[in-house]
Amino acid sequence: MMDFRQYWQEIRAIQSQLPAFVWLMSLENAVSRLVGGCIVEVAAEVAARLLHARSHRLATAEEIAELLAKQ
Repeated sequence: MMDFRQYWQEIRAIQSQLPAFVWLMSLENAVSRLVGGCIVEVAAEVAARLLHARSHRLATAEEIAELLAKQ
């Protein structure tokens, strides 16, 4: 069984190192049918959970600039 206290401590530790909003890039995962390469801006609390789950990574400055240029 998962230790929820430890889980939330890890989430809060990640969150404390992030700015208020974070750009994330999704990672491909065939098992859960996640498509990689999608970029999204989310609040630090959400970002911490996604980074902890290893379903996303921090987007690079180049990836963010490319997205914003397309918009």
